[in-house]
Amino acid sequence: MSRRCTYFGCDNGKTGTIMRILGSIPHPQFKISVFSWSEKYLVKIEAGFFEQTYKFREADFGNWEELAAFFDATMMSEVTATFKKMAADAMEAAKRMQQNT
Repeated sequence: MSRRCTYFGCDNGKTGTIMRILGSIPHPQFKISVFSWSEKYLVKIEAGFFEQTYKFREADFGNWEELAAFFDATMMSEVTATFKKMAADAMEAAKRMQQNT
């Protein structure tokens, strides 16, 4: 059996084993991509060098476009706060690394 491989993994001949890009959710500040993989939707939110990924069971949604409602203004405020925390943590780690060299 031949295997097809992509950046996201290899197809072993079973349905749903390759991660597929389904689309994006518009947002003015972040890049939000929606993928399908192994009977799950993965929503990846990118901000510079940082990213957050949320997983959902495909069976819980009629289609991937319904995920946009989950990422409402309140949720996106939490996402923003998490990105700020990630950046602050990375800065502190970089400072500690410089102090130890």
